[in-house]
This record gives sequence, C-alpha cells and structure tokens, in this order.
Amino acid sequence: MKYPKYYLLFFSILISKQLNAQDCELATSQVELNANDVKANFFPSGSWWWDGSDGKYIYPSVPEGSGLPEVSAIFAGGLWISGVDEAGNLKLAASTYGQSNGRTDYYSGPLDENGTIDETTCANYDKFFGANGQEINTHITDFQDNGLIDGFVPNSILGWPGVGNPNFSAVHGFELPNNSSPLAPFVDQNNNGIYEPMQGDYPDIKLADQAIWWVFNDNGGPHMQSQGMPLGFEFQMLAYAYNSAEPAINDATYYDIKMINKSGEYLMDVYASIWLDPDLGCYEDDYIGCIPDENLAFVYNMDEFDGKNGCDCGQVNTYCEEIPVVGIKLLKGMTSFENGNAQDLGMTSFIYYINGLGTPQPGTSDPLSAPDFYNFMQGMWTNGTNITYGGAGYYSPVGEITNFAFPDNPSDTAGWSMCTANLAVADRRMLINSGPVDMSAGAVQQLSFAVIAQPNVPHPCPDISGLIEIGNTVQEVFEDPTSTSNIIYNNNLLTIQPNPFSEQTTITFNESSEQIQSLNLYAIDGKLVRNYHNINTNSLTINRADLRSGMYVYSLIATNGEVMTGKIVVE
Repeated sequence: MKYPKYYLLFFSILISKQLNAQDCELATSQVELNANDVKANFFPSGSWWWDGSDGKYIYPSVPEGSGLPEVSAIFAGGLWISGVDEAGNLKLAASTYGQSNGRTDYYSGPLDENGTIDETTCANYDKFFGANGQEINTHITDFQDNGLIDGFVPNSILGWPGVGNPNFSAVHGFELPNNSSPLAPFVDQNNNGIYEPMQGDYPDIKLADQAIWWVFNDNGGPHMQSQGMPLGFEFQMLAYAYNSAEPAINDATYYDIKMINKSGEYLMDVYASIWLDPDLGCYEDDYIGCIPDENLAFVYNMDEFDGKNGCDCGQVNTYCEEIPVVGIKLLKGMTSFENGNAQDLGMTSFIYYINGLGTPQPGTSDPLSAPDFYNFMQGMWTNGTNITYGGAGYYSPVGEITNFAFPDNPSDTAGWSMCTANLAVADRRMLINSGPVDMSAGAVQQLSFAVIAQPNVPHPCPDISGLIEIGNTVQEVFEDPTSTSNIIYNNNLLTIQPNPFSEQTTITFNESSEQIQSLNLYAIDGKLVRNYHNINTNSLTINRADLRSGMYVYSLIATNGEVMTGKIVVE
C-alpha cells in the first residue's frame, strides 16, 4: 500500500467528516442531452448516463414513437477526485451507484467563498441550465443589426447563470451568489465581466446545437460513497453536442468539468478520474481497452453477438449483430505547472475492477474505502500492487509493471488486449485517470472528454483504427470549432451546397414556393460582412470574394416573415 497510514486515520476521518458535513439533500433532478444521434441522461452532480436504475446513454438515438428498442452503450459514469493536504490527510470524492440509494459524495450548488454551502442553496441548484444553438444565433442576429435586443429573449438566454445576471432571479426565483466567482461561461459583448443578455451577451456553448450546464460540490454533506474526507471543491460541468452531417461529430457528446479548490488549503497529488460501468448493450459480454498515446479508452464486445445466447440478454436490449465500439476520448487532462511550464498530463493510467460477484483476484474488486478508491486512481489495485503486462494485468513476479491495462488494438494478435488474453466473462468497471498535480487554495483545473462511437464494427477482436480517427476529428472540433467543416447546422427547410465552400455556395429553399427576402451574413465575432436585400427568389448564391477562411452565421428572412439562422464555413 502506497499510503498505509490512511487506514490508521480512517475512523478519525469519518468523525471529522461528519462534524464538517452540511445539510444538503441528495440531488434528484434529471435531464437529457439529445441534440444528435445520442440521448444521454444526467443528474446535477457527479453521476452521469443513467436514471438511477437503467443505463441511459442511448446510442444510436431512437426517434420518439418509433416503437424501436433503445440500446444503452454505457450503464453509468461519474467523477472521482482526490488529493492530500499538507498534514498528510487523504481527501476524496467519488461517484458510482450511490445516486440511487443516497450514498453520495456530491451535492448540488456552488460553494461560497469559505468553501461551504447551505441546504437552501443546494435545493435551488438541484436543476440544470440549458442552452440552444439556434436560439443563440437568433439572439446574436437581433443584437448585431442595430446594437439592440428588439425581439423575444428565451429564458435559456435570459436566465443563464452568468456572473451578475440582473434577470436571473426573475426567471428562476432565487438569487445568484453575491460574489465575483465565475459561473456559467458567456460571451461578454462589452467586456465588463457581467452577464447582460439585453446588452447582447449570450451563453458560450462552443457553437454547439445543445448544451447543459450545472454546478455541484463535494462539501454539502457526508461522503457516504467513498467514505473520504471532503476536498471542499466546486465543480462546474458543461455537456454539449453538435447535430452535424459529419458522423464522427453527430455520434459524439462533449464534456468540460471545471474543478475549483475552495477549501482554503493547499492540496498535493491531486488526481481526477472518469469512472464508467460500460455495459455495451448486454452487460455480461464486454471487453475494454485503451490506446495510451491517443488518450483513448474503449469498450467492445467479446464475440460476434451482443448477448448471452445469441442476442438474448433478458430484459436488457442488445445490439445483436450490429455492434458499435464506444470510446472515451480524454480531450484535456489535468495540467501540471512544474517549473513554470504548463503540461497537459493526459491519461496517466487506465485500470479496471470487477464487481464483487464470484471470486475476483484480491485487490481487483469494488473499492470499499477511500484508500481503495485512491489506489485505483493512481493506476494500482486496491491492495497497492501495480498492473503488470499480460493476462488480466494482475500482479505477477515476472510481468512488466505498467500504468495501462490492455493498451493495444484488439485486432493486433501480437498485442495485449482482453481479446488476445481471452479473458472470461465478468462485469467490469473502468477508470481513466489523470494526475498528479498540486492545487493551491483557489486553483482551477479543467478536465474535458468526449464519448465517441463507431457503428457496426465487425467482431470479435475489432479493429479500432476507425475509432482512433473519429477521436482525432472530435479533438479537432474541441480545440477549434470555427476551423472545421464538421460543424454545419442549418435550418432543415434549406439546402446549402457546397458547405464548406471555397469559391461560392448557394442557399436554396427545399420547397420551390418559398422565397428569400433578405439575408445578413456575420463573422463569428458578430461583425456584419454581407447584406442582401429584396432578393425575392428561391435561392441565393454567395461568392467568396474577400471572405476569409472560417465560420460565418447567416440570418435569412423569408418572404412569409420567417427568420432562419445557421452556419456556413469558408475553406
């Protein structure tokens, strides 16, 4: 065990933790991200992709009322965070299945400047704040034509929890925190640091079609999941998705987690982890793996049929013979600032464990105490031994020590994967870890990742090269949404061809009876670059001329008065 003294401190930790506990209740609200070919469910805490009883990361999405079965690719996920204070005390919060039975480490709402929170604030923030790309485009267009907001402003924009929003309490019935601590991200038109939607400000959702923001903490009550001491952290999470013609983007969901140390203490050896129970359809026949150089972990099926007997898995819907490969792409890991240089640590270890059923090897089963969780986060088994290369990765006196279990493409017969190891059926959970870093009081770290998918990949031992390429495309959009043609969202009544374009493009109504009256074209910063009036035809051709490469937003008014907005990309 790397930190055996933590076991000696365990009972004093529990006593101290209870004395410091607040009065918050378990968060109960739920919301669904559903902008593209994924439907993903969330609680307003560190628990994701399930509803408390069933997996709800539905891929591919099934239209409402179609009668088709929904298949979940992930049963549940969550955030783990840990650190050690200057006195040597381990502090840790984790999420697994406690959301369904009250054994939680996370509570809704922002912490105050002293790192505390009251029951009322927790209850107020047991909710989500959603934003819609189409509404934001309309808001941008409204402001840019004359510097005023003349039209209707939806509550998603009017009540966005940006710092100082004067309209927030009228929309939500309670006040924003009375401090300057940053909350939900927004575009500040006059750079005064205050969110003022009636002055043209709007939610910054990275040009996505849909985004959901929420705030939670680990100091609103006792840590009944991990039994760890609270860190005193606030977490601000943004989940977002793009409805794109590019399958890689249309099959992906994105996540940013801002982690703020409000404890007033200096914390060392801080790790952050993404935990998953990756039930790819049927929960009894999944394999997992990772590609360290790509910051990618993935789940696939152990054979050519998703199910126990052919395609059957009892009450659980399966992918049958059309099985996807689903990945977690770590887009931004913890950042180390040693020697004045910022370094993205990426994925520093990948490990798994097996539920307590059966007879798993010692150290490879469910974590039961904070030191157990912490060892997993460091890429070790709960008994303090390291992963060793080959087989199940469990300790062997001859195996080479490694930080990454199953680090090769399953199709590589010479590599180490669960496929080449031919491991037995088990219900496995997995952890993508990043760290360690140090965090002073008030320090901020961001962890960003995406869930990606490649449909209908031949099994068994699938080649995940295509998933790696998908991950690269998703990374490109994360780093610069305006520079890629993968984000193209336009009104479904229109056809824009080609898009992106290099010389010219034509916007055409799909119905010949519809006509364009006028069109304004704006740069992504809101500056008007083209203006077309009295067109009164079914289509409009836009020549590039002096337009620079990048993304542009158009606002089209039809002859029937309908306003349509969307995006055009110049190569």
